[in-house]
Amino acid sequence: MASRFSNSPPTKGRLRAPERILIFGPQGAGKTETLAQVPGVAFIDLHGSTSNVDVSRVCDPWSVGDTRPPQTYEELCELIDELPNNPHYKGLPFLVLDGADDIDKLVQRSAAMDHNKVSLEDIQWRAGYATVIQKWLELLNKLATLQAKMGCGIGLTANDQTFSVPNPDGPEFLAYMPAVFRKVSEKNCYDAAKEISRWCYSVWYLTIQDSVRRGGYVQTEQGAVQIDNNKILKEAFGKASSSGSRECYTRYHGWCQYTKNRIGLPSVMRASSPASMWAIYQHRLNQFHTVDPKVLQSIIDESYAAAVKAGAKFDDARFKAARDAAGQDPEALRKVITGIEATFSR
Repeated sequence: MASRFSNSPPTKGRLRAPERILIFGPQGAGKTETLAQVPGVAFIDLHGSTSNVDVSRVCDPWSVGDTRPPQTYEELCELIDELPNNPHYKGLPFLVLDGADDIDKLVQRSAAMDHNKVSLEDIQWRAGYATVIQKWLELLNKLATLQAKMGCGIGLTANDQTFSVPNPDGPEFLAYMPAVFRKVSEKNCYDAAKEISRWCYSVWYLTIQDSVRRGGYVQTEQGAVQIDNNKILKEAFGKASSSGSRECYTRYHGWCQYTKNRIGLPSVMRASSPASMWAIYQHRLNQFHTVDPKVLQSIIDESYAAAVKAGAKFDDARFKAARDAAGQDPEALRKVITGIEATFSR
C-alpha cells in the first residue's frame, strides 16, 4: 500500500499560520491583559488572573463544581482533547492558557505520581526530570492538534524567574526565563522553558520600567525610538512615554535568552497600555505579511535608520546591494527586514 507521502506535491510560499505566543514577565506587568486584547479570545484561567478582565473563559476559576479549572495534568489534557468537539467554541479565533507556571505544577505532580512518589526529588536517578519534559512535550503536541483542528491561535503566559548562565569569558551571570521546570545535572539540562519556546513562534518578555536596560531601539505608539547606554534618547521618530510604560523584549538577549520572533519585530516594543502593546504587534504583523513592496521597503528604511542610530554595525554597501537586489519581491524584502533585526539584536 502506497504511503500518503509517495506522490505528494511540494508546497511553496509563505503561510500565515495561527499564532503561538508565550509572554512571560514579572507579576502585574500586563501579560494577561495584553492577550485579552485579542478579539474573541477565550481563556483557560488556572489561577483567577482574569477575574477583573472582560473575557470569555473556558472554565470558572472560582467554581468548585463541574465548571472549575482542571485540577490535574490529566484533566487539562482531557479538556484540550475535547475542546474541538465543543460546539460552544466553534470558530474560536484564539485560546490562552493562563499560566504556564500553574500548568507546570500539574505536570510535576503527575510526573511524580507516575513513579509512585510524592515529589520528584524522591525519584532515583533523576528519572522524574525526564518525565516532566515528556509530559510537557505531550501537552504541546495536544495543543498543536487542537490548533490544527480549530485553526485558532494559542497564547501562554508565565511569571519569570532567574537562572545562572555559565560564561566561558568571565563570571556567571543571571538571566530571565519563564518560571517553569528547569534542572541541570552533570550531563543533562532538563528545561521545559526551552521546549515551550521552541514550540512557540513568538516569545516575549514583558515588564514595566522607567528606563530600558539594554541597547537597541524601541517601537512605540509614536514610532521608533533609539536606546543608548540604558537611557531613552527621545529623538528618532517620536517621543517615548517614560514612567510606568510597558516594555516588551522580542529577540534574544544575553540576559533574556528565550525571547524570539519570526516576523522581524523590533527588539523592544514600548507602549503605555496592554491595548497599545497588542495594537503595535498587530500593526507590525499585518505590515510584515503584506504583499505591497512599498510598505515593506518603508519598514526596511525605518528599521535600518533606527538600528544604525542605536549603534548597530552594518556594511552599508552590502545592505544597499541586498535592498536593491530584493527589488519589488515581497519575500526577498522580508528577508532584508529579518536580516536587519538579526544583526541589530546581536
